[in-house]
Amino acid sequence: MVSFWLENPNTLLNKNYITEIWPNSDFNLARKLNAITRLIIILTILGYFFTKSPYIPVSALVSIVILVIIYKTKMKTEKVEEFVGSFKKRDAAVKDLNTI
Repeated sequence: MVSFWLENPNTLLNKNYITEIWPNSDFNLARKLNAITRLIIILTILGYFFTKSPYIPVSALVSIVILVIIYKTKMKTEKVEEFVGSFKKRDAAVKDLNTI
């Protein structure tokens, strides 16, 4: 399982995943966001090299901040769903015990 680059920045440079610059449908969320981040970094370097526009790194930074917000929001949602799911399982187990 690949971690999101915010948790482990070396993930972006991992030799097994460094060629992943376009997200694939079979990737998990962290892997998709890592691929998008790599793409943003590459396009920022190329764009700044060709145009020398200061707006390019700023837009890259804004894009990366948005990716972090997406990741944090999705992770919070998944944790809440897991928490609720554990209560549903526990509730079902208690109901099964009550029928005995």
